[in-house]
Amino acid sequence: MLIRSTNLTQPSFVYPTDYGQGDRGVWTGGGNVQYNNDSVYISISTLGNTSVFGSCVTNLRYCAGTSGRGRGLIEGGVLATTPTNQINYVNISTPGNTTTFGTLTGTKYDNAAVSNGTRALSIGGRTTWTGTQQGTVDYHTIATLGNASNFGNFSGSRETSNSGPSAVSDGSIGIICTSQSWNTDLFIDYWTISTPGNSVKFGNSRSSGIQQAEGCAGFSNGSRGIWAGGYQSGQQLHLMDYITFATPGNALDFGRVAHDIEYGAGVSNGTRAVIGGGNGGPMEYFNMDTATGTAVISENFGTMTYGSHPSSRLYPAGYAGD
Repeated sequence: MLIRSTNLTQPSFVYPTDYGQGDRGVWTGGGNVQYNNDSVYISISTLGNTSVFGSCVTNLRYCAGTSGRGRGLIEGGVLATTPTNQINYVNISTPGNTTTFGTLTGTKYDNAAVSNGTRALSIGGRTTWTGTQQGTVDYHTIATLGNASNFGNFSGSRETSNSGPSAVSDGSIGIICTSQSWNTDLFIDYWTISTPGNSVKFGNSRSSGIQQAEGCAGFSNGSRGIWAGGYQSGQQLHLMDYITFATPGNALDFGRVAHDIEYGAGVSNGTRAVIGGGNGGPMEYFNMDTATGTAVISENFGTMTYGSHPSSRLYPAGYAGD
């Protein structure tokens, strides 16, 4: 959940009417066997290639991104093959290197992150390399540097069990789409971000028989949450699904991405969504307010530049703001 305001001392927060998320989109870290030890950015409203934003923690991938009040947050991740409990941040309006924010309650990667502009959640993930997924949720206040605290858990002793999950928010609730075990028992859970506690079931299915939410990118325009691309059963997914925040239920078909995109991350300005990183394809974009359907609706946005890895930026943190 990505918020337009940059006033970190503001005592209260008023959400923009159109739920604007900020026009600068940033991706941090990511890679495969090699790593991109930097952040890159775009202006979401203007088609084009990425520019270098700054450097990041060395060999960082499998991390989650969110933002609020002008800060971009990088939650957890893996340093090469060593899971970390670090929270890092940048000021989105000023290109530069990542800075230490604090720590999570434990090591966490393959997690998802979401915020309401004031509070950030880090949801699920693994605690050891190739280890078992866990169902805990951490939280911290975005305006105040410091360590995270426990927020709650997934209900029913569930946990995340897919790589690269993503979460979406309407500024009140945070929703994650994930699977309980390989290719089975997909579920959509939500938390009320202002109130610590366990998840509540939102739905339990994606469209077109998708049983998995691995490696998809998530977006929100305030009324719809959208998941795009991903991976299932040995193949990339071209599908995009959506939910309506006001109406709990299963996801419905939104459209198609034009290329194979898996393990990337999404950024948006509240209307336009951009998928970047992942397996090295072009960045793609689409309008989140468009009518739903089955036509191919994403288009080429531009080329993502890479740092130390020449072809991919798998598992980066993606976030946006002004």
